[in-house]
This record gives sequence, C-alpha cells and structure tokens, in this order.
Amino acid sequence: MRKKVCLLTILPVLFSCGTTALKKDKIASPKSQEVKETKSYLYYYMLYLKERSKGNLSGAYENLIKAVELSGNDKDLLIEAAKFSALLKEFDESEKFARKVLKVDPENPQALKILGEIFILKGNRAEAKKFLEEALKNSKDKDVYLMLSNIYINEENLEEAKKLLLKAEKLFPEDPVIPYFLARIYFMEGNVDKSLEYIKKSIILHPHFENAYVLLSEIVLKYKNYEKVEKLLEDIIKENRDNIFALKELLLIYLEENKEKEAINVMNKLLELEPYNLKLLSWVSASLFKMKRYEEVIPIIERITKLNPDNPNAYFMLGLAFEMSGDLEKALKAYEKSLDLYPENPTVLERTALILYQLGKLGDAKAYFERLWQLTKRPEYLLKIALITDKEGNTEKAYAILKTWKEELRNLEDYYFYLAFFSEKLGKDEETEKYLKELLKKDPSPDVYNYLAYFYANRGKKLKEAKELINKALKASPNNPAFIDTLGWILYKEGKTEEACKVLKRALSYKESDPVINEHYGECLFKLGKIEEAKKHLLKALKGIEENPSILEEEKGIKERMERILKLLENSL
Repeated sequence: MRKKVCLLTILPVLFSCGTTALKKDKIASPKSQEVKETKSYLYYYMLYLKERSKGNLSGAYENLIKAVELSGNDKDLLIEAAKFSALLKEFDESEKFARKVLKVDPENPQALKILGEIFILKGNRAEAKKFLEEALKNSKDKDVYLMLSNIYINEENLEEAKKLLLKAEKLFPEDPVIPYFLARIYFMEGNVDKSLEYIKKSIILHPHFENAYVLLSEIVLKYKNYEKVEKLLEDIIKENRDNIFALKELLLIYLEENKEKEAINVMNKLLELEPYNLKLLSWVSASLFKMKRYEEVIPIIERITKLNPDNPNAYFMLGLAFEMSGDLEKALKAYEKSLDLYPENPTVLERTALILYQLGKLGDAKAYFERLWQLTKRPEYLLKIALITDKEGNTEKAYAILKTWKEELRNLEDYYFYLAFFSEKLGKDEETEKYLKELLKKDPSPDVYNYLAYFYANRGKKLKEAKELINKALKASPNNPAFIDTLGWILYKEGKTEEACKVLKRALSYKESDPVINEHYGECLFKLGKIEEAKKHLLKALKGIEENPSILEEEKGIKERMERILKLLENSL
C-alpha cells in the first residue's frame, strides 16, 4: 500500500496561474502626458510577459516591479505581483503587495485568497483561516473552500470542514477533490461506508485521481474490509476497463485475499495496457515472486532486461526466478551477467557461489566464497570455504582453516559444531569431546545433547552420562526418531539388547527407511538371534547407504559392521 499523501499536495497552486488581464481602460490615453506615463508602465509590463515566457523569472520580476511602481500601485498589477512573488517564494514581498490591495479594496477576494495561501505556506493556520473566511464572504471560489476545509481538517474540526465541503459540493458538482476531502473526513470519523461512497464519487469524476486510491489503500490497511473495496473497484473497472490505478489497487486486494487466479488476470491486463512500463513490470514481478509463481515471472523479467539491459538488479531477479524454478544453469548465466555489470555485489556473488556448489563445481564455488571473504570479512564465508574444502576430500585442511581463523570464527553459532565434526572425521576423539562440550555450553539444545550422547554411544564410553544427555533431548522432543535411535544404541552398548531392540523398533516406526536406524536395529536383532529379520533390515540399510554414500562420512565403520554381520549370516544359513 502506498503511504498517505499530505492533503496540501492536492491543493491547486494559486501562484502558478496565468497573468492577470489588465482592464481595457488602463490603456486609454486622454492626454499626451498621460500617454507617455501609460506607455511606460505598459512597456515594462510587456517586458515582464516576454521575459517570463522565455523562462527568465528574475528578469521578469524586475520588470513587473517597475510596472507596478509606474502604474501608481494599480490593483490588478499588485495582484499579479503578489502571485508572481509567491511563485518565486518571496512570501514577504507577496504579502506586502496583497496588503496594498486591501488598503484600497478591503474586501478584494483575490488579495484575501493570496494572503490565506501565503500564511498556509508560512505555517500560520490561524492567520490563514482569518483571510480565507473573509474571502468566502464575497466570493464563491473553489480553491478557498478547499484551503479553508483543509485547515479545519488539520485542526480536527471535522464538522466545520464537512459543512463547508457540502456547500462546495453543491456549487462545484464536477470537482473530484471536494468528494475526496469529504471521503477523508468520513474516514477520520470511522464511517467507512460513507468514505467509500465519496471515494467512488471522486473517482467517477476523475478516474485517474491518484490521491483517491491512496485513501482507499489506507482504508484497506486499517479496516481490512477487502470485500467492500473489491466490489467498489470492480464497479469502477466496469465503467473504465483500462483504469490503471483501479487495477493496481484491485490487484493488491486480490493478493491480500490470496485470490491467485483473479490476481494473475489483473496482472495480465496491466501488462497489456503498459507493456513497456518498467515500474509496472517490476511491481508485477515482485507480486509474482510473493505468490511464488517463478515460471510466470521469468518472461516479465526478461522483458525488463531488454528494456533496461544495463541494470544488474534485473539480471539478479532473473537469476533468482530461474533458481527458484529449478533451472540452475540459466540461473547461473543470469547471475554472471549481473556480476558483469556490478562485479562486487555480495548478494549476487553469494547466490552464484551457492549455485556453483549445487552444480558440483566446488572449486569455482570456493573461489567465489574466497572473494566474498576478501570483500566483506564476514566469518561465515570462511566457514563455507572450510566446508567445501572438506567436501573436496581434504578434511585436514578444512579443520586447519577453522583452527587458524579461530578468533574470527569463534562467535559463529556453528563454529564448535564443525570443529567437532571435522575432528571426529579425523579420529581426534579427545578434541571432538572437548568441542562438543564447548558447544553444549553455548547452545544447550536437544540436538547438541543428542550429538554428544551419540558420540559416547558409538565409542561405548560414558554410557551413563550419555543416557542422561539423551533423556534431556527426548524430554524436549519425545518423538524425534534420531533421539530415540541414540537411546536404543546406548542401551545396546550397555548390553540391554531386548530393551534396545524395542526402542530401535519404535525409532523405525517414525522413520522406517532410515539406513542408520535400520543398521542399528539389524545389529540388535542379530544379537538376539533373529536371523531373517536382522538380514532384512541390514540389507535395507546397505541399500540406503549405497543411494546416499555421504552417510559414511558421519557413520564411521557402519558399512564394515553390516558387511561383517551379513557375511556371518550367509555362512550360518
């Protein structure tokens, strides 16, 4: 929704209007001496008009002042000078000229109106109100009604403003600003139905009056009355099918109501009306992203890149759309194009690195993360460099990176986790235990309790402490299959085989295809002498590990144990 627009922004600027026409009797020449004098002020007045038409405002102003002086403070010229001074933001001068008019014509509505607007601009509403109220006594000027109403609204004198605007509505039934002001008053009073009624009037009179739509957005934002506003907008569009403002507001309503089909139809209509409007294309793209319609957003962003080929953000959004729709190769090309235009954009560099990692281009991914580390000095990029190094098969080097950059990395949430992970892979059990205990101090979470408990269980050590740890994890998450498996494995290591098998069977009920749980259960059944059942689960575990070999990195010796037991089973059959 757009932000609220100040009421004053829709008021007409009085001082930008055309020049005041001089009365015909001003150019009469009854006497030769008077002719000379008349020509003098008319000469400067004509110079004023000429310089103003050329855009030379300071020159025009000088000539206008001379014309005023030579005319003997002619009333029409004083009005012109007051307006033009205000246009140049010479408010004190403008006030001076307007007050000169009031000396000879105290009820002059133009001078009173000018003074009213000058004091509005000066922030003196009380003084402005005095002049505008006086102006209305002898004039039915629409601008005066609007300015005075605006003052009343700002003073929260809504009844007086409403009374004034209802009079103005009768006098100027074709003006869209008056019903807009009334709509705002009713909105401030909390009368939504009446406010919507007057917004509709304003839009019917001026279908592209943006402030009316801004107020409509405010109503929706505050009252969430989507159905009423939706009906109003649909009625407006029936009368004016190509109303861009109404279509945009209706699209926002459909998005809020999760009416995707209707929203897409409106988007297509907007794109049909303004196919080359970059702002609109970007807005529609953002809306489609919000709806997760990634494939549909791609052609729109491609159009943006053609209209604005030097915009790196457009290619970034295109890459993101391709990435979200699963086309990683095209995503990579779009990101690389974005980087051609803006080589050091960290966001695009990171997305590119992640895509390269997913595509298995580990060396290229690592190079991008190294560049990100150089640019930003953000420690999470060092951690990613270490993880890729491990993935490349060099766990020793990965572990060294974490140790070397300890000061930079130590505040990262995952730092001690990966220290433990790498050290365990390297067989450094003492260090692994130390890091897991450090991790537990920083993050006493169920996952960390489970990690340390499983570490002890795998080694058959500190099983009592392991059981205490896993019970803490299970208290927080009693149906977590990984936690239940750890408990079963601890019981197995304690020699409580029957109890262990029952617990491991329960873990499998939550995650029946998990290779590790199947392996643990198979071992347990083998120890109980349940040969056929043990073989079934061990073969299932073996198949799962073959499909996902990365399990072997975390479960050292698991494959060897299975193969040994399966060989024993074959020999026994």
